Amino acid sequence: MSVYYLSKMDGEPDWRQKYKNVKERYNRLCKLRYKSVQEDIKDLQNRIKDHQRMHEETVSEINVENNRLIKQKDRIAEIQRRIRSQRHENERMKSDLMSIDSILNRVLKYPFVKVRCFSPGVYKILINDEMEFQLSKNKSGYLYEPIKIPKIVNLKSFQSEKAFNDANFIDHLLQLVQSTLENQ
Repeated sequence: MSVYYLSKMDGEPDWRQKYKNVKERYNRLCKLRYKSVQEDIKDLQNRIKDHQRMHEETVSEINVENNRLIKQKDRIAEIQRRIRSQRHENERMKSDLMSIDSILNRVLKYPFVKVRCFSPGVYKILINDEMEFQLSKNKSGYLYEPIKIPKIVNLKSFQSEKAFNDANFIDHLLQLVQSTLENQ
């Protein structure tokens, strides 16, 4: 809204009064804007501080998680190294055992077989918790003693105790068991 100040004498605008009024309004606007800018600055500074704090917390959390993952990766690598070492040791021991005993030489070729040694030359053989028998070596050859043999047609001949002279009998038995397992 424009206000014209007219002088009393000639009807012309009173420029001094108008200038004074404009200056006063300008000063009020400057003060108002200055206060508003100051408030905006403080608000932005607070927001920046909050964001910096949140950023630092996030970076700290990421670093903690990163360190945890690095430790976990190192533990996994160590476990994998130990597993490889243990497998290598198992293979070495298996090879050593196979060279020592003719029964183990035949039996340890098959991965599905579990072997328990009761005394030198006497072994209990377990296959998938379904089949169990004992193999032993004596002066005259080998002895097969069934403990738990499933009633499967092609294993009927292995239901009774057998003495044999040739270790190929062990291979024959385990190959038959292997083919039976594969066909089930």
